[in-house]
Amino acid sequence: VRIALVGDSIGAGWGVDDGRGFEPALERALDGRSRADGGPAVEVLNFAVPGYAPGQRWDHFTRVGWDLSPDLLIYEATLADPGWDERRLRGLLPQGIGWDSPLYRDALARAHARPGGDFASYKRALSRSRWDILAGVYRAIGDGCRARGVPIVWVLIPRVGKATDPVDRDRLMALARRSGFSAVANLSDAFEGREPTSLAIDPADYHPNAEGHALLARRLDAALTARPEVRRLLAGPNAGADPR
Repeated sequence: VRIALVGDSIGAGWGVDDGRGFEPALERALDGRSRADGGPAVEVLNFAVPGYAPGQRWDHFTRVGWDLSPDLLIYEATLADPGWDERRLRGLLPQGIGWDSPLYRDALARAHARPGGDFASYKRALSRSRWDILAGVYRAIGDGCRARGVPIVWVLIPRVGKATDPVDRDRLMALARRSGFSAVANLSDAFEGREPTSLAIDPADYHPNAEGHALLARRLDAALTARPEVRRLLAGPNAGADPR
């Protein structure tokens, strides 16, 4: 079973040693449990790219990920998702990049953005469009997976030391549900009750350390194994047993 992870620098394991990020920990948990139940081997393929906006992440995955025929996708989101593509587009559009992308085309038209502008003009034009731009990206992700018959689980994770705004959280989760993701999982409370300095790679950095990644892996493991589509993928002779 191949599971593909689409995400940002947290998903890529920024700042922790190889094998200490939540992705390899998740792979070990899923694979070990599946094999113990007589099920298939499980491989998690990491397509997360540090610094990429949601649309850039999806474009990257479509270029290199589908060829590996994943059985399930995980989209790792944070509350930084809204506005990330909008900020990237301010610099890309003056270079002629992004205009023909189906991820952005409709939102750019609604914002009345036109070729020939500069960074400042696109900043003004797109200032109210960050959610609309993200909606186009999320719809493309949902449509792309549905067209291939591949389930995709959208997962909201926290950033160390960054407060989770409940209004933005609920709005983002509602957008994910409307966009056609197979399931939506809220792990934004994974670090609650813990001192941020004990979970960050650096006091001034929101990236989790190995302990933070271990917390994320355990929560993500529980969220995934509760999903029927995941249980079916990992079904073995003892699949009816409690996965935990």
